[in-house]
Amino acid sequence: NGSFYNYAFSSAEKNIILKTELDDQDNVTDRIFLLSELEVHHLIAYEGKELLAYPTRYAKDQGVELEIDNTAIWLVRDTGYRDEYCLAIGELHSEDVNVSWDYYGIRPAMWVSIEN
Repeated sequence: NGSFYNYAFSSAEKNIILKTELDDQDNVTDRIFLLSELEVHHLIAYEGKELLAYPTRYAKDQGVELEIDNTAIWLVRDTGYRDEYCLAIGELHSEDVNVSWDYYGIRPAMWVSIEN
C-alpha cells in the first residue's frame, strides 16, 4: 500500500480502489492486499485452471520461478503451519512455504467501486 500502490496506479485509479477490512486480521484495513486461502476458494470458481498464475514480465524480472507450464506458485496471506511459513497456491493445491524464499509470485487483490 506504499510504493507499489503509488507506482502502479494513476490518481483516477486510486480514487476507485476501496479500503478493505481484512476479515482474518485484527483492525487491518488495506487498499491492496493478498487474498486468504478461504477467499481464493470463495472468489475463484475452482476447476483447477483458474488458480494458475501466468507471471508478468515484471514478475519474471524480479525472479519469480516458472513451473514447467510457465505458471508460477503464488502466495496468500495465511500463515503456514510452521514459524516463518505461509501458504502458497499451485494449480491443484496449497502448500506450506518459507517466507524467505523469494521465487514465488504474488497476486495483489483489491476491491474497486464501479460507481466512480
